[in-house]
This record gives sequence, C-alpha cells and structure tokens, in this order.
Amino acid sequence: MENNLYNIEDDISDEPGISDVEYSLEDSIEEELLEEREMWDGLRIEKSSKIRSPFVMMILAMFNPVEGFKEIRRSKISADKFASECFYPLMAVASLTSFTQLFYDSESTVVSSIVDAVVTFISFFFAFFTTLLCGKWLLLKHVAEEIVKDYGKIYLMTGFCSLGLFYILYRLLPILAPVWGLLPIWTIYIIWKGTKFLKINEGEDYRTKVILSCLTILTPVAWYGLFAEILPQ
Repeated sequence: MENNLYNIEDDISDEPGISDVEYSLEDSIEEELLEEREMWDGLRIEKSSKIRSPFVMMILAMFNPVEGFKEIRRSKISADKFASECFYPLMAVASLTSFTQLFYDSESTVVSSIVDAVVTFISFFFAFFTTLLCGKWLLLKHVAEEIVKDYGKIYLMTGFCSLGLFYILYRLLPILAPVWGLLPIWTIYIIWKGTKFLKINEGEDYRTKVILSCLTILTPVAWYGLFAEILPQ
C-alpha cells in the first residue's frame, strides 16, 4: 500500500512539546465512521475540536501550524464560516491600516488612502480565488480537488491571513520595513506544514508546496500592482 501523507500526526520529534503519535488515513476514516454511527445512535451529541473559535484556530495555525491545522481539520469548520469570522475581517483591518500613511507620508491624501485601502482588500480577495483557479491548472487533479474542499480553502486563507497580519505590521511601523519584508518566509513555512493534512500521496507534496507557496506570495503582489495602476490615486 502506498504511503499517504494525510497522517494526522504531531510534527517531527525535534520540535519541542510534540509527540510522535501517528494517525493513518485508514484510522481517520474508521474514526469518522464511528463518530457518525454514534451520533446516529444517539450515543453522543457532538465531538468537536478542543478549540471552538475559528479565530483562535487561525492564530494557532499561524504560530504553530501543525497543531493549528490539526485542530482545523478535526473541527470540520466550513470555509464560509472561517472566511466570515477570520479572513474577511482581517483583510478589512489590513485595508484600514492604509490610512496610517497620512501620519508619516506628507504626499498622502484622504482620497489616496481610500484608494489604497480598496486596492489592498480586493488584492487579497482576488489573490485567494486566483490561487484556487490556478491550482486547478497547475496541481495534480486529485490535489486540486482537495484544495477546493473546506480544509483546502481554510488552509489557503490562513496563509493569506498571515500575509495580511504582516501587512498590518508594515503599515503601523514602516520604519521596520526591511524586517517585515522577511516575514513572508513564515507564510511559506505555514503553507509547507499545512500540506501534510491534505489527502495527497507521498512524492506529490513537494510539487504542491512549491506551487501553493509561489501562488500565495505572488498573487497578492500582482493584483496590488495591477489595481494600483488602474485606479486613480
């Protein structure tokens, strides 16, 4: 039987506080079937993630990707719920930080700040859906199918949320721009760690990681540059 990377397991042993217990795909399927049978028989009401808040799960996934994505996978939260409670609000906050340039850029105006805020929001919004669309073309068929499922969408949105958080830090403290410019490396780390919870086979993960990392980092930049040129300042 070929190895499957969808092992709900803790991270590698060299990371502190993480055990080496492995959960195979077959065990996961059996556990899900058992849960459904128990719920049908009235033996249980609900078995959900220890962490119920989508926002807390998002923060955990940003700073401890393995544990965070594990909680997201187990919670079976819908992509729409995650988007409405985490992705859209964070992108809105990132957009509002565009107005901070009024305090340190003498050439900025209220109008230019409004335009920049709109450009920021739609850039992240379009980047997410562009990544989903390009994934259908660039990824293997069954991997692309996993990306458009709830976990796949949340996995990508978490990556974009991390970029949004770094953008907020950049806007609030532009003097540290060289430092913030290195933070997207952490987004790549998040993308690479989250891939292990997709149902893909061993040997396919590297290609998936590279493609999704490139799309997550480059698409917001591309859309921002395009809209900045089109919309009047």
